[in-house]
Amino acid sequence: MARKKTERMLIEILRILSNSTDPLGARAIAEELMKRGYDVTERAVRYHLASLDSATLTVKHGNYGRSITSFGLKELEDALVEDRLGFTITRIEELIYNTVFNLEEGGGMVIGDVLIVDKGLFDRAVGIIKEVIQAGYAVSNRVKILEEGAGGSIVIPFGRVGIATICSMTVDGALIRSGIPVDMKYSGTLQILGSSPTAFTDLIGYSGTSMNPTEIFISRGMTSILSAARTGSGKILANYREIPSAAVDDAKRIIENMAGIGIDGTIKISEEENLGIRVSGRHAGITMCTGINMIAAVLEDNSSAEIYAMGAAINYNEMREIDKI
Repeated sequence: MARKKTERMLIEILRILSNSTDPLGARAIAEELMKRGYDVTERAVRYHLASLDSATLTVKHGNYGRSITSFGLKELEDALVEDRLGFTITRIEELIYNTVFNLEEGGGMVIGDVLIVDKGLFDRAVGIIKEVIQAGYAVSNRVKILEEGAGGSIVIPFGRVGIATICSMTVDGALIRSGIPVDMKYSGTLQILGSSPTAFTDLIGYSGTSMNPTEIFISRGMTSILSAARTGSGKILANYREIPSAAVDDAKRIIENMAGIGIDGTIKISEEENLGIRVSGRHAGITMCTGINMIAAVLEDNSSAEIYAMGAAINYNEMREIDKI
């Protein structure tokens, strides 16, 4: 398992280098890996780059960084299809499984999405996040403020501040730890009309992409979350998963208990059609808002903001209601 994870990371490093016209350093590569769902440090990236250098798959250009070699391009081209396309769902499944949240005690570790903005834009960002929460397109009203220099998988640069929100897949972690199998299917843009969800307009399967699908929608400007919050019409981000029909009652109970401590985002649970998606036989489909809606709305307002989907594991007990920060 560990070897397979390392192979996927090496392939992703080669892919990042192949997409760059200039040499890249370990820091830039680590930041891009985190955007793609990897929890990795700059030091670890330097170690992997040394391995790639030894295999003549990359070459170092002094202090300017590395570039991919012709051998590296060939290795990337020959990579297994599942390594090229399946790493996103594998990463998501690992995050969900490793979520350690005690529902009875209302505490533990949750999956967090992270927003980074200039300090001067902090109040404006908080105001936008509150709008999205009030409109009902959030997973929780709890956030954690990450001050400049804060360490971990994401380091907040000088002059900037981070805001961590709760990812909807924290709920999936609670379902799995209660013995309910969860099959993550799609991420998509969900049309909102009259402040109500109508149908998915675009879908990307988690098993068919090498990037986090939500980041694809955001980078292509396919969301209008602020408009949905302010006017009742727009497109938000949501994800869709399926569970066995026999587990629906138990799942509803767990979701209700999660909502009772401030983590929810459920839009629809159905054993038939679910917002334009045909549910598999003997299964129920669950559509939920993504926790990244709140911070993606900030990016719609200010392009200098940075987003890291599933960027950190956050202690729920260190999070505060946004009205109290």
